Amino acid sequence: MNNTSDDYLNCRGNMSNASMILFVILNFFSGLAAFSGNTLVLAAVYYLRGHRKTSHYFLASLAVADLSVGVIMNPVLASKAVLSIWQGEHWLSKTADFMWLQTTTATALSLCAVSYDRYAAIRGVFSYQSLLTRPRAILIILTIWLFSILIGTSRLFIRNPNAHSVLWISSTLLTVIIPLLLIAYCYTKIYTAAKIQRQKIAENSLTRKQTRNSLKNKKAAYTVGM
Repeated sequence: MNNTSDDYLNCRGNMSNASMILFVILNFFSGLAAFSGNTLVLAAVYYLRGHRKTSHYFLASLAVADLSVGVIMNPVLASKAVLSIWQGEHWLSKTADFMWLQTTTATALSLCAVSYDRYAAIRGVFSYQSLLTRPRAILIILTIWLFSILIGTSRLFIRNPNAHSVLWISSTLLTVIIPLLLIAYCYTKIYTAAKIQRQKIAENSLTRKQTRNSLKNKKAAYTVGM
């Protein structure tokens, strides 16, 4: 068992030079795309201060999570490939694992927040403003990031190789499976609510303001969903 643990802790990759170069290039362009794209999103949210909504805060949280992947995660993965480090207790491996867990959690939960925000907006056109206020949106975002950091930090204190598999399976359940189910649920409800509102619009049973808000929220929900 000790030999197995030692082998795991000192495990190194066997990438060929061509594979390593390709991997580094892909990480470079992936990081560049993440940096440029998400910087534009954050700039748009910043300059929309006069028209900022709670959905913009959730989109900004999502952009920051993806931006950190391009700025930190991609360079770390490229460095691991160059140094031929795969898994173990090397600081690059631990940093990569921490960032993988933290950013995946922050991204998935931010997507859940965006999906629920759009669901609340299209479900209750007028109650939405009182339900998701700016302080509540900020509190949700702080909770998302504190939880994601907690999940990522757990990797730094686990040295037993057998516990790593438990960590990755648990984190996959928390950061992929459950968020995916929540997002699917929200967008199923969004589709149902949009269908009902289309019928009401066709029957002229909504006021002009309700119709305008309904169409605007439906468009925003579909855009975010894509």
